[in-house]
Amino acid sequence: MNVTEDSLREYIEVFHSCLSNTADSYLSSEIGKELFHLSLLPARIIGYVSTQFGIAIEYFPAETTVIETQRGSARIEDLLVSAPAWLRETGHLLSIIGSNSGISDATLSDAFPFRLMNDGAELFINHTNFEARDWKHHLHYAEVYGNRSAQF
Repeated sequence: MNVTEDSLREYIEVFHSCLSNTADSYLSSEIGKELFHLSLLPARIIGYVSTQFGIAIEYFPAETTVIETQRGSARIEDLLVSAPAWLRETGHLLSIIGSNSGISDATLSDAFPFRLMNDGAELFINHTNFEARDWKHHLHYAEVYGNRSAQF
């Protein structure tokens, strides 16, 4: 069974609640705020569910934390970066085949940025710009997974 919009939203809520409660119980408030995912908050968090391939979670800085989900029939990479159709046809710069791959503080130009090549592929994107011709897209932080099973 594949993840749904509702189950992804619930996962994000439980993840952040559990992380925050555990940090509050065992760490000083200053150290707790330094835990990576807590350091991203407050944020507008968008969970993307592809009915074709993959899921993603994107964080935008915001004044309060809000969790949204979106579902689409395109591949997860296409849903996340919202590239124009002509760019999706140019080929991609990076082929992601394994877990724990990352891009940070980079600009990827003149081709579609990346493709996950299998269900086990994962990509973490931090402060990265994508651009080609007049199209530009910035990701503050996102996690992209090829595996969209509910069990995962």
